Amino acid sequence: MKKYLLLFLLTVSPASAWCQDTLVAIPSLPVLGDALERQKSDDEIFSEAVISPLSTSGVPADNTGGWSIDTSNRQVSRNFYNSVYSASEFTPDGWVGDVGNCVAGDTSSDFKNSVLARINYFRAMAGVPSDVMFSATYNSKSQQAALMMSRNNTLNHTPPDTWDCYTAEGAEAAGSSNLSLGHYGWDAVSGQMRDDGSNNGPVGHRRWLLYPQTQTMGTGDIPSDSGYLAANSIWVFDDNMWEARPATRDDFVAWPPPGYVPYQIVPDRWSFSYPGADFSSAAVSMTCDGSALTITLETLASNMGENTLVWYQSNPWQKPVTDLSCVVYITGISNTPSSEYTYGVTIIDPFTVVGQEEFPEISGSQTAFVGQTGTWSYTEVSFAEEYEVLQGTLLPPLPEGAETGPGTTLDYTDVAYDLITTDAAATGTHSFHLAQPQPQTNSFEIDISFVPTGTSNLTFNSQLGYATADQLAIVQISQDDGLNWSTLFSQSGTDDSGESVFQQHTISLSAYSDRLIRLRVSYGFEDGQSGSYYFCTSASCGFLIDDISISDSKQVQNRVTSLISTGTSFNFTPDLPETYILSARTIGWPGYPGLEWSSVFYVNAADSFPWTMFLPAVTGNNQ
Repeated sequence: MKKYLLLFLLTVSPASAWCQDTLVAIPSLPVLGDALERQKSDDEIFSEAVISPLSTSGVPADNTGGWSIDTSNRQVSRNFYNSVYSASEFTPDGWVGDVGNCVAGDTSSDFKNSVLARINYFRAMAGVPSDVMFSATYNSKSQQAALMMSRNNTLNHTPPDTWDCYTAEGAEAAGSSNLSLGHYGWDAVSGQMRDDGSNNGPVGHRRWLLYPQTQTMGTGDIPSDSGYLAANSIWVFDDNMWEARPATRDDFVAWPPPGYVPYQIVPDRWSFSYPGADFSSAAVSMTCDGSALTITLETLASNMGENTLVWYQSNPWQKPVTDLSCVVYITGISNTPSSEYTYGVTIIDPFTVVGQEEFPEISGSQTAFVGQTGTWSYTEVSFAEEYEVLQGTLLPPLPEGAETGPGTTLDYTDVAYDLITTDAAATGTHSFHLAQPQPQTNSFEIDISFVPTGTSNLTFNSQLGYATADQLAIVQISQDDGLNWSTLFSQSGTDDSGESVFQQHTISLSAYSDRLIRLRVSYGFEDGQSGSYYFCTSASCGFLIDDISISDSKQVQNRVTSLISTGTSFNFTPDLPETYILSARTIGWPGYPGLEWSSVFYVNAADSFPWTMFLPAVTGNNQ
């Protein structure tokens, strides 16, 4: 049985713009261009996702920034990630161009908004002004620069006029931009914030993205096209570079910032920036959960945004099982208000609720009459801008066994094979089958919202065949209509033929009692990872799953949602004599997806009947 080896995605940074060596891009490996040095002034010298149909996707055109985030609030920080960061990934690029014929084309305005929102997300988390806007002129020139990088399969801030697809506007943008090869759009923004790679010790790309004075940027994006790599150019030099520094939340600019930070955006290299600071004698020490870390300082480099100290610890950061509390101690700084700075960073899983969080829990009458309108209330959430309210009725759920075809499943598998197979089954003659003919993860989602109880169990039969240790079969649960997912079950391959018979698995869902949930099954690499994989698509390869059921639960039907912009109450008129559920969720940033639904509130609706007043017959004289 053959295996393919997929190399880990790397991000490397070239040297300074005018002393750069030629870069050779390895196919499918994201690469960062050199971090730019400051331009010379008169006074001073100075680089697409699966969408659940219930999830509101995309970035609203009228809300791409201007946020102020309290990172000391865990719920706010994790929800800002789940709502705003995640929303960028749900936007098609809309690109129509041709790299081979030097047609730069353009991306859609929605896609540009998604890139802008990702930039402002990072700036808001860092505590610098997050109201950056894009310039149409910068966008147009950056699009030419991205085309040049993709077509020539390398990165250069001063591209020669002998390059294929060379334009003067593209060359101008290359000299004013962060450059990426192998990824584009919001993904390139995240890569530039990580600033991985042996040449990116000064984290210059990050420093320019977080430069407090910047008010205007631009983006140029080329997706992979006919063998040419994706490329990105983010214009980071604007006319405000030399203006007075605006106020920042923490005075300094650290990445990751003080407070609660989702593990997905924690880089290997940490940084601390302060304008004019002298870090030549600075030292850094760190503890995480009380244990000291071994710290290595990167070589200092100036003329890239604000003066910055960069360091890394000996082991890569991993997804934390529980919140990981780290403390940073910096000493020996000169030319700053204090020579020492101490701050805490708590690395979190943004899909995990810890402690008591604020939810808009519903209260009101548990009885209603068909056709008669009543009013229900929900508790106010301190950071909510809007609320979404849901109503629906309930049915007993049916097991998902693939016997009747795709049914209520959403198929996100490769076209090289069918989701349903008759070659193996736990019961009956059909089962669901996930393989991995390409590096991308394959998945399917059960297109039903369930409401478990305190005694509910998820049960399924599965068989993991040929799979490497890098390939994972995962069953996940979502409480926000499929925007974000938490893992209930995970099984890695054994680098051989794997299991020969189906195994039954039972997982308690008591933690999700009276919550709205959805289920997804996926097979491939863990999020953000890569590795070796079996690419075969027969039933002996990959993951088979059958007889998926949730005991003691209901499924939601007749679902209706409505948006509430003001107040903490809503009206509801039942139209059937059934048990209804009501639920609400917070929208922290208007236009972005809502957060997890609150506990469901049950309302029993009965047939209404007319009230009739009977008066006794009157006899005799009236007085």
